Amino acid sequence: MERSLKKLIYFDNHTVTKPCKESITAYTNSLTHNWGILGGHNQLSFDLEIQYQKAVTVIKNAFNSDDQWELALNSSYHALIQNMLIGLYSDVVCQSGKNHILTTKHQNALHLFSPLSEQLFLHQLDVEDIIKKIGPRTALVSIPFACITGVLTPVEIIARKCLENGSLLHIDMSLAVGKSILDVQSLNADLITFDGSLFSAPIGTVGLLYKKMTLPSLNFKRCEFSNAAANALAAALKISQEQCDLTMMETARLSAKLSDGICSKLADVQPLFLRNDRLPNTCCLAFPNIHNELLLFALNRQNLLASIPHPSLFNNHPLAKNIVIFALSRDTTDEDIDEAIDRIVFVKNQYKQLWVE
Repeated sequence: MERSLKKLIYFDNHTVTKPCKESITAYTNSLTHNWGILGGHNQLSFDLEIQYQKAVTVIKNAFNSDDQWELALNSSYHALIQNMLIGLYSDVVCQSGKNHILTTKHQNALHLFSPLSEQLFLHQLDVEDIIKKIGPRTALVSIPFACITGVLTPVEIIARKCLENGSLLHIDMSLAVGKSILDVQSLNADLITFDGSLFSAPIGTVGLLYKKMTLPSLNFKRCEFSNAAANALAAALKISQEQCDLTMMETARLSAKLSDGICSKLADVQPLFLRNDRLPNTCCLAFPNIHNELLLFALNRQNLLASIPHPSLFNNHPLAKNIVIFALSRDTTDEDIDEAIDRIVFVKNQYKQLWVE
């Protein structure tokens, strides 16, 4: 089956986003005018340090972090998490004997715990189970601010429980940037991670905010991250926050229009998580009588890109294999929504008799 030549409609912004022009401009300008290596011993490196520190200030200000917070930047989310875990092992596990880590089924870096598997015990749980499981031996609780379905995690409840038990709290804020107010002071977390590729920065722009007194042994080499990447990340954060209010209102309106438009033409489609607090840009729908992998493939052929959740996230949900997620961006237009509704209805009607168990 050949791919359609129709206009690309991109609703997979919880997987990766298109870099914004501000971020690309900052990146290319740095490569053109401020190239070099951080930590060098020449004037070019000294000048580069000034540019880098300006970018760091912008990034920290975007999250409303004060002087007690340190910022580490890296090109790899996995490398960042591994360093975080090594610090956790040195500063918490070895010192206190606490060796239990709790994380949700929505976290993607679970295999990174393997180097310390003999010393750490990892439990992958639902959010409700995490709250029940936090205990005296819990060293770290790792949660996303919001999962791929757009549903928000009850951060305040978990943070309060962690504080009572003396456990560290790690929150991944990647999906919240540009769609929620960022304030690390109000989250009561100890570690905050964010992936720039999920808010219009280039792939390979990842950050970790952490309280230096919490994990004092953490040490990151700045030369592992380029000045160009730091400026690109700062530019993407700045524009995301400047347009946050507009993005929240407009994507909420458009995602509701998408959901209502599909449901009005396909009576069996069921919108999910309407009673949950969720990100405004996300529309999560269940399409009975058609497997979501088949539907996703057919939509790809129509040049409409969406996503589906991993089946393990909905073990007991009767429609687990029918769920499709549409994650909009601030660039989504009414014309995109109208065209998307037509394509989705066309595909669903085309395959309505097919179902793969």
